[in-house]
Amino acid sequence: MIDDRLAILHKVIKWALMFYNHFLTQQKRYQQETPEQRSTEKAWIDQQRQQLEHLLENVKMVLK
Repeated sequence: MIDDRLAILHKVIKWALMFYNHFLTQQKRYQQETPEQRSTEKAWIDQQRQQLEHLLENVKMVLK
């Protein structure tokens, strides 16, 4: 049971790090974008944030 929880936690951390690295790449590109491109990018970031929050809620439920 502990191994399962650790595996899930490992996946969450790995996903969060990948997301953060991608976010940094996008942020660098963001500085060179037009206002329309920025709006699209902001929507994508908001969607990713919501998915991460949902994933973290699932992890919390599993860890209870």
